[in-house]
Amino acid sequence: MRQIEAIDPRLICALGSVAKRFFDIKSKRGTPFQWEERAIIPTYHPAAALYNPALRKALEADFRIIRGIMDTL
Repeated sequence: MRQIEAIDPRLICALGSVAKRFFDIKSKRGTPFQWEERAIIPTYHPAAALYNPALRKALEADFRIIRGIMDTL
């Protein structure tokens, strides 16, 4: 939490199950939401697509969403 406060990001991309648990994310991947005045978007860790190529399209779609959010910040 201190690192988040020090960096003060407007967007956090929560990658993988560990990050999702850290933020207590109950929402589905690829669905942005607000948390303490920050946008959070949970998605797969990029390494997951290396181990499971079927996840690549979903990961790419999530990154397009992330790019769209970044363009509005």
